[in-house]
Amino acid sequence: KSFAVFLTLQIMASDSSPSDMFQGEESGNRFKEDVKLAPRTVYLGCSVIDMRELDTTTGTLHVEFYLYARWIDPYMIGMDSSRGFNRSGAQYETLWNPKLEVNNGVSMELLLGPDAAWNFKNAETGEMKYTQRYRGRITVENDLKRFPFDKAQVRICIGCEFYGADKVVLERDETVSLYSDTLKHKLADWEVDRNSISVVISDKIVTSVKKYSNYTYVVPVARKYMFYVWKVLLINVMMLVWSWAVFWMDPENIGDRMSLTLTLYLAAVAFLFVISDKLPRVDFLTIMDKIMLLVFVLLFLSAFESFVVFVAPNSARYSIDYVARIAFPFCTITSLLYYCLRAILFVRWDTPAKVWPRRDEREKYAVQNAFPVVP
Repeated sequence: KSFAVFLTLQIMASDSSPSDMFQGEESGNRFKEDVKLAPRTVYLGCSVIDMRELDTTTGTLHVEFYLYARWIDPYMIGMDSSRGFNRSGAQYETLWNPKLEVNNGVSMELLLGPDAAWNFKNAETGEMKYTQRYRGRITVENDLKRFPFDKAQVRICIGCEFYGADKVVLERDETVSLYSDTLKHKLADWEVDRNSISVVISDKIVTSVKKYSNYTYVVPVARKYMFYVWKVLLINVMMLVWSWAVFWMDPENIGDRMSLTLTLYLAAVAFLFVISDKLPRVDFLTIMDKIMLLVFVLLFLSAFESFVVFVAPNSARYSIDYVARIAFPFCTITSLLYYCLRAILFVRWDTPAKVWPRRDEREKYAVQNAFPVVP
């Protein structure tokens, strides 16, 4: 097929004048007719070089990365300088390209011009390569309900701006490594899981009949939670444990018992105000919020228990304190194990990979409709 196309172009070139041998618009115009036959495959690769300023409140991240795209343009087979193609940026801009965009980009900046971005790789096969360097902010998915044991997925979602999946299919370029040695990040509170970097090929369904092929580069990151464990959770647990001393105090000393509990309660409230700027402001309870709320509830219940013991008959006072000595530590330990260990040990990444359409599916579609499969 390549030889036949090449021969056809040679014949056409022999009948053309030197001034009109190369017409870049021809590649784009002819593609508009070809896309009616079968989708063209564009192979993508991504290399992240910098990540910083992850804002979980707004759900955005500053990122800088390279995007590599290559495809076969049959109308560029045999094209060279003798036919008027001088590989200039102006000529490259007239050629067909998949019109790629960052779907989840908030404010993306393109750093490479046409002369640096385009590359006519092989005149025999018509292979084209487009490299672009992006810099800006993208949206990030983050499950703050598990804060501070939460993880996030930095997704760079690439799609075609105009062409649907019936015209252009995006696939991963196996020649581009998923892991980049140049990756540098300034995420002080986050740890990048380099071993779990992956690529997801999927379809974005806009309408019942319109689909767009998407290429998503996924970089998992996890929050460094030990700061919150040592400086927030541990201090609250220590205050809670100290409140259990009232269960060993004389039931008649209601003033001393209430004074100790109230002092610890006020200390917990003051501590909450101190660390408020470290907590995400969301309209739901995170794991940290639930543990803090647990501390306040148990402090309140310990004060209520002191009042119950004070008004209870003498025969039942020591029995109530004895039950509280067991119930309060048990409730605290089980709650901490449930919230903390469950979040640490049982959180898994949810990255369902869906590849559509696969190469065999496109060939089957082409055979059924008597269309040629463009490489």
